[in-house]
Amino acid sequence: MSIQQPATHPIDSQTRKRLLEAVSVRLDALDAGQVTAGRVDELAERMVAVIPQPSPWNDVLGPFYSTQAVQRFLGVTRQAVQKRVRSGSLVRVVTQDGTSLFPAFQFRDARPVQGLLEVVAELRRGTTDEYAIAQWLAIRDPASGTSPLDRMVAGQIAAVLSEAAHTAAAWAA
Repeated sequence: MSIQQPATHPIDSQTRKRLLEAVSVRLDALDAGQVTAGRVDELAERMVAVIPQPSPWNDVLGPFYSTQAVQRFLGVTRQAVQKRVRSGSLVRVVTQDGTSLFPAFQFRDARPVQGLLEVVAELRRGTTDEYAIAQWLAIRDPASGTSPLDRMVAGQIAAVLSEAAHTAAAWAA
């Protein structure tokens, strides 16, 4: 399935005003040397790039970050992002046209959720389908109303790891 970007909708004037005010307050706290006239466009591009992008998968997996956005807020190179994907410390899905997308649900305070590496490694014992892994992490249990990722954030990593082992065994069967 190819993920297409839905039509964009302009930001309403009230939200735009609030966003500009919030950015203005934060700019007041910066050193003047950090924001030079020659870097204004670059800084604006970097700020907008870290906003998760809409996708038809949003209903299941939530918004996504681009590779560039992940690089920026983790402060790492493209190669470091790829290394984290290979190790399982970042979940990435790839569209049919080759676009890498990173579900925003896996990040808290601009860092991957604790335990993600171990849980993803366990799930990969049962499948190489990254969409299946992402869905498993994000889908809420109807009885509890929580997802495995919610439980990881709540510190229940061992329990989620056990669930991941059972799921991986079922997937591999």
